[in-house]
Amino acid sequence: VLDGVHLFLSMPAKKSVRRLSSSKKKDAPKADKPPPEKVEELPLVIPEAPTVRWVTLSIRLVTWNYLNFSMRVPLTTKVIEVRDRIVARHGGSVVADDVRMYKDSVSQRNLIRDLMVSLQDLDLHTSIGDDDVEECVMLYDYAPMAECPLLLAEPPTYRYELETKMIKQMEAERKAATARSKREKSERDSVAHRHSSAAATHAAAGSGAGSASAGAATTAA
Repeated sequence: VLDGVHLFLSMPAKKSVRRLSSSKKKDAPKADKPPPEKVEELPLVIPEAPTVRWVTLSIRLVTWNYLNFSMRVPLTTKVIEVRDRIVARHGGSVVADDVRMYKDSVSQRNLIRDLMVSLQDLDLHTSIGDDDVEECVMLYDYAPMAECPLLLAEPPTYRYELETKMIKQMEAERKAATARSKREKSERDSVAHRHSSAAATHAAAGSGAGSASAGAATTAA
């Protein structure tokens, strides 16, 4: 009621919803579904891990041998990695750019100029060691950091001096043995001569006594 006026609101009639029974739902035709596609199953292939060859790399200094060392590395190792190990071996007293590296032997054609190649790319000559392990040789040299006469001088040949000393000692021992052998032989000859002289004297004395007794017997007769 609004100010004495009656308002009548009409509500819309409810629509009846017709539902299908469950039996009718079951009887309703179904749409044909396409058959599932067959997926071809391929066998699982696991790729083999690439085989890496390992070698014993013998690193030798050209002028000295007290810093020689060996390390076990794969052939995929870069030359620059070996160079860094050499610099670390010298305790920082060598400038990396001054290190010259050679493969197999020291010659201009064996000088390694590209440090980013691997040992496998260098085609190093390998040999089989005592433990059936491949071994290869790499040599290096470096320029001294200072113009020091001690660094520029040739290293002393201690091994040659030792070998010379040993040869002289062996020669002296051989001469002493020869002299001792001669002396012993001379002594044996002297003893033999004395024995033979004594035997000859004894034989002569025996024969003289026999002659004297024979003469005395003749005189008595």
